Amino acid sequence: MKVIEFLPWHVTVIGARRVAVGPELATRAAGALLSGPARTITTDDDIILAAVGGAMVTRRTCEMWAIVAEAAKGHPLALARGVRWCLSEMIRRYSVGRFQCAIPEDDQVARRWAESFGLKAEPPPLKAFGDSGETFVRYAWLAEPPHELS
Repeated sequence: MKVIEFLPWHVTVIGARRVAVGPELATRAAGALLSGPARTITTDDDIILAAVGGAMVTRRTCEMWAIVAEAAKGHPLALARGVRWCLSEMIRRYSVGRFQCAIPEDDQVARRWAESFGLKAEPPPLKAFGDSGETFVRYAWLAEPPHELS
């Protein structure tokens, strides 16, 4: 597994199984470079598994996003290690105290994936949050010293 700098063209290669993303992500991928840290996770032989990043919405709060490729299904451990590395780097470099993301209420795979990184659902659901009026659920992870992900 390798973690490399995110470039907007990576999104077109990924195709897009959207996981843990806000509803506008597809149109904002290029802006990710301006809004906060972003990295691409690949296999050792350069197959792109995912692009992961965050927009710093306050000094210590990071709105996370991820776009996961179909190829990631064959590399779940590499993907998990890569995401953990990215989140740990954001904590180290930016002193992130809160990661948050919005996930479609009916996307159980994405919700379980977020929970596997220690994020917890924050009620109430975000009604009409999606581009087509979909309901989303806000997930968050709060730092507790020492800053370690579960």
